[in-house]
Amino acid sequence: MPTLPPCPRQLRIFPSRRAAAHALTLGSGDCIETAGLTTFADLYRGLGDLIGRHLISSVHRLVLLRHLLCRSSGWLREVGSDLGQVRVATAAVAELRNAGITEAHLDLAGASPALTGLGDLLGRYEAALDAARLCDEADLQRQAVLKAAQGELPPIWRQVREITVEGGGDLVGAPLHLLTALAARGAAVRVRMPWDPRRPHAFAWPEASLAAVEAETRVTLEVQPDPRVGDGPLAALRAAQFTAAVVGGAPLRLRPVGSGEEEARLVALEVRRFLQRGAAPEKIAVATPDLDRYGPSLVRALRANGVYAALCRGVRLTTTRVARILDLALRLPEQGYPREALLDLFCDLGESVAVGRHRLASAEVARWVRRSGARSARLGGYRRALVELGNERDGMHAATATAVADAVDRLSALVDAVPAAASLAEHARALAPLVAAATGPAAHAHVWPDDPDGALHGRRDRLQVSAAERAAREAVAELRAELAALDHQHASVGGTWTRRELCQLANAALFERRVESESLGAAVTVLGLSDLVETRFERVVLTGIDADGFPRPRASDPFLSEELRFEINRRLGTRLVQAAPGVGKGALRASSRDLWLWLEALGAASHEIVVSFRMTPGEPALSEVVEELYRSTAGSVDSPGGAQDGEHDGVGKDGLLQAWSLARHGGAAAVRRRLAPGASAALDAVLRDAERERLESIEARVAGERRLQGPARCQARIGGAQGERVASYFAGEVHGASAFDRLGVCAFKFFAADLLGLKREELPTLGPDPREQGSAAHAGLELIYRDLIKKGGLREARRDPDACVAWARELFLANAGHVLREVRVHDALRASTLEGAWTMVRTVLRHDLAAADEREPVAVEWRFGLDGDAGNPPLAVTAPDGSRAIRVRGSIDRVDRAGDTLRVLDYKRRIIARVAGRHFQLPLYALVALRELGGADTRIEAAWVGLKDGKAKAAPGLPERGADCGAVVARDVWQRVARLQAGDVSPDPESAAQCARCEFRPLCRYEVELDPEREAES
Repeated sequence: MPTLPPCPRQLRIFPSRRAAAHALTLGSGDCIETAGLTTFADLYRGLGDLIGRHLISSVHRLVLLRHLLCRSSGWLREVGSDLGQVRVATAAVAELRNAGITEAHLDLAGASPALTGLGDLLGRYEAALDAARLCDEADLQRQAVLKAAQGELPPIWRQVREITVEGGGDLVGAPLHLLTALAARGAAVRVRMPWDPRRPHAFAWPEASLAAVEAETRVTLEVQPDPRVGDGPLAALRAAQFTAAVVGGAPLRLRPVGSGEEEARLVALEVRRFLQRGAAPEKIAVATPDLDRYGPSLVRALRANGVYAALCRGVRLTTTRVARILDLALRLPEQGYPREALLDLFCDLGESVAVGRHRLASAEVARWVRRSGARSARLGGYRRALVELGNERDGMHAATATAVADAVDRLSALVDAVPAAASLAEHARALAPLVAAATGPAAHAHVWPDDPDGALHGRRDRLQVSAAERAAREAVAELRAELAALDHQHASVGGTWTRRELCQLANAALFERRVESESLGAAVTVLGLSDLVETRFERVVLTGIDADGFPRPRASDPFLSEELRFEINRRLGTRLVQAAPGVGKGALRASSRDLWLWLEALGAASHEIVVSFRMTPGEPALSEVVEELYRSTAGSVDSPGGAQDGEHDGVGKDGLLQAWSLARHGGAAAVRRRLAPGASAALDAVLRDAERERLESIEARVAGERRLQGPARCQARIGGAQGERVASYFAGEVHGASAFDRLGVCAFKFFAADLLGLKREELPTLGPDPREQGSAAHAGLELIYRDLIKKGGLREARRDPDACVAWARELFLANAGHVLREVRVHDALRASTLEGAWTMVRTVLRHDLAAADEREPVAVEWRFGLDGDAGNPPLAVTAPDGSRAIRVRGSIDRVDRAGDTLRVLDYKRRIIARVAGRHFQLPLYALVALRELGGADTRIEAAWVGLKDGKAKAAPGLPERGADCGAVVARDVWQRVARLQAGDVSPDPESAAQCARCEFRPLCRYEVELDPEREAES
């Protein structure tokens, strides 16, 4: 008679189900009992039985917290006005509650106003959950801990006597409390903790868990430190990370790349190499720090190269057609129905248009709308343009145009049915026709008798897309039903929602849901770094390691700030993780979690690791973890430099720059062995002579940055001595035009660079840095164009362009010392540096020789207001009210003339798009050119010239007539200056894209939000 299997006496708790599966190593004929393999999430679900309560959904929680924030006071009320900030507040509340913090725990006597408001919000949130008979994940965890403490365990776990936690790197909060409760009931608990006392810097994140375990005095938990070294051919490499040790012969390949497309292709080639050597697909993993960003492109590249790959967490529903339809429909009205976005919506809906007995496909409808020339409903609408287009032809075309116009009108009416602002119930009713059109009838499930899993004929992608679309249809229908139910059952939390807020709410709901990849046979797995914890693969590819993006400092939380975290920890004992230096005893380095995950990723490979990382040409900065791999292997690792799967044929200029930057981590000996013999001597000399000075400069810079720690970083106004310093900065002295350009880019960048004197640490290099490359090109252009003017200008040179270029080459080489006067490079690299500068000079010269305009250069490197140039005084920019003036100095790269038009040019290695009224260098140069070479009737132009392509980009916002230029420039400049003199130095970047490489980004804590939404009307 069959019997039930015995209850497990041992539990092994893993970080994830994937980790538990990797712990099973079965031989032929082996059998293993898996009931004792579990995760903390499974334990919570098995223990936390909240009778009479329902788990609150993510949408309901977002709606509830928005309602509570909007009815708060002070800073909390401001948070409630923006749904994006409400999402941040929702995550903060979840973090507090998961850390066991409620209003009852917070003694608010003598608390700061911010903590008082936060405690009040927590109390009202808990009361709202109780009133609606709801619970959240924190309630589930608390109930599980309570049941374990009371011994009310499910029958299957009542015989458990031994518990082992595998990889306890995240053992804080509820998991630790649950273990403590089980240990108090007599279970022996052993924790395998990732920790190595020799490398505390790298193990700072799990050290926080270790400290929490050691602080638990009620019961004893046995801790077994695990340095994550392991065994096999990679053990020595893992042990050498973040130490002074150097290993050789490690099975590691470092692959620098320049673009995302190149990186994805390189990863696919590496995986193919693994497979050709006999590795099983399921024993290969590709991991990246940002799975949502890089995962889909990696899967596409692998499949395009004949390797079937699966995304470990599946695809988010926000990437589906149904999600795009909902997002486009809710955004179109406030954008004015731009043509391309409207046609995207039309094509996603897949509608066809009946014309007589024929039907017009959606692609043909789009072609008719584009031919009509209409670009937006704001510009007269589409019907009029379509009807006019049809009337220009015969009657059949007129009927087609009318049918297309009717279809566009029907779509617009469908979208317009959603009100601009209404309650959730009204929105839900208005969404019904749109949701019906988007979801439509249930799609036919793909079933092929000869190929049920799609493996034979390459149909797996179709199965995955079909599953995602079905899940998205169900999710959107559930969302509409939930919105209606929320407003009906809990009318007090609904309120008025704008169409934009509704769009954000829908995107947030769909973003939380994924469609898991089904197991369709052997596949290479694409994971995130966190998915590698406690797993084991033979070969691992780590990709997407951006020098500026990994390890990532934890983003500052605008809701639960470092000051609030410190105050809570001071009152309750350490409960919340902190990253800010100097705030609280348990402060962590901001990138601690990433460093720990990196070591876990290295530990997941048993045979071989490939690391690909992004490199920007000419910029030597590397990711910290990549530099550590270079250091620990003494530069002996395989490091091909191109997109092809070939070998590296020596160290080039960029290789020298990359290796030289490694010296800042004390890897001088490793770098010396990697470089040429001549370079090693220069390396030793520079490090020996400059190390002390560099350390002193770093200490001075850090001291300056510490003056801006805490809330003062984003403070709107400054006062006291600093305020007086800002207010008096422009009085008396002559300032460079480039400083005003920084002021236009961002007030905080100007404040940090020009008033506080902070700057990026300068690293010594063997080759030229980007500034020196531009300086050499400027010197060469000055030399050649100054002589060109004497020889008759461009008109004369265009008679024989090739002879002109040959003459310029001879002049350039004859004056090589002048060209490289501001460039300091190793002697072995002077020739290559000079050749790089000539390439830029030749590009600009050939572009000018090929131009068909009448412009002629009349001045080059024209200095004004500088010492020794008495004939060219500073430029005075008078305030619009005439009360004050600012004096400006600078050097104009070039001025051209064509009739009554002057054109001011500024050479740039890389041209960044600027907006009118926020760039000042070229407008100030234009005023000087008008003062010296023109008059009131002179027309003025200004442009940047790219040194890499020779093309000019016109500077926006400059008046065409010289007579109007002075007033416009003075107005724009003084508007920015007045803001600064009022004490407002808060960050206000001209463009969020300019924050990506700003040297003051870690200092200002400005949170960049790049808008991925494309502008349909270009």
